[in-house]
Amino acid sequence: MSPGLSVLVVDGSVYARMAYAGRLTAHPAVRAVETAATGEQAIERLRMHQPDVVLLDVHMRRMDGVQVLERILSEFPAPVVLLANSTENDARDIITGLEQGAVDYQLKPPSDEQWGQDDNLQRLVDKLAVAATVPINRPGGRPYLVPSHHPLKVPPCADRPGRVVVIGASVGGPRSLMSLMPDLSPDPSTGYLLVQHMDDFLSAPMAAHLDQQGPVTVREARRGDRLAGAGALLAPGRQHLVVASTGEVDFAEEPSHQRPRPLIDLTMETAARAFGPAAIGVILSGTGTDGITGAAAIKAAGGTVICEDESTCAVFDTCRSVIRNGYADIVVPVTGIGNEIAAASSPSGHGTRHAAGTHTGWRQPSR
Repeated sequence: MSPGLSVLVVDGSVYARMAYAGRLTAHPAVRAVETAATGEQAIERLRMHQPDVVLLDVHMRRMDGVQVLERILSEFPAPVVLLANSTENDARDIITGLEQGAVDYQLKPPSDEQWGQDDNLQRLVDKLAVAATVPINRPGGRPYLVPSHHPLKVPPCADRPGRVVVIGASVGGPRSLMSLMPDLSPDPSTGYLLVQHMDDFLSAPMAAHLDQQGPVTVREARRGDRLAGAGALLAPGRQHLVVASTGEVDFAEEPSHQRPRPLIDLTMETAARAFGPAAIGVILSGTGTDGITGAAAIKAAGGTVICEDESTCAVFDTCRSVIRNGYADIVVPVTGIGNEIAAASSPSGHGTRHAAGTHTGWRQPSR
């Protein structure tokens, strides 16, 4: 394969197609750019050129972006990055698209001229490059469970739970998180903190969507909230969520904006300090280093670390690093994580799973 990315830009606007194509073509990491104005053209270009990744605007004429995504994934599967604005309507489209199989999303800058800024263009190319590595669902591929009925909700318990489960994810994480929610136990002794890299406009609708997926009540965290048994708090976009020994949550301003927001590491580290061996860390799909030091902190505190197995992970980068560093106790597909959390949460199960991974054929690598 020739070096550099090949990208298909799908957008109903002639001006937008040409603008994106021109800027991407000028980038040294991109070797070829094709364009399409409709879903039909997108399928045709996919068959002809087999690009590495698709950049798809959620605003399309005739068919909207989500409908075009459905056609792409069903007729000629390819990694897709959605292009959207930071609006309420676009938030719904992004969540639906991620649920259906889009790898990631990129926000449009406030003005077209800002695409020419090096940091905006580089951020887009970086996302396209990561997405291009993701194996996309085909029949029998990466599973995703859609609840077949509205789950029976268990009201969160007002008392501080004795155990906390911190679930962290980045690229590809929303789909894994949606798959996991039906399997989380509404145990009154267990509270959940969810940390997904995302923008601030997306976290409230994401919390509402996750709340519909399973028996655990999910809502966006607010300063001063208390972690509740059988309840889950989702870290607001771009805010670092921390938890105290009282179960009260707060937001931290540091680390700087150069790190991902919200930061998985920080939530896991504070959970490890607050709950010690009663802290459980779960690392889902993602790229980069965020989550590694958090997993190390939970491991050092005597807690349990669970990683999503590569067989269901859209992007295995972070999980692979956690495993190679020796911090993972259990490695299972996303469909088995709920059971492993329940086993680690039981009085008899805690502390007995640290040779885990064996039930999936995984062995902790030598260091």
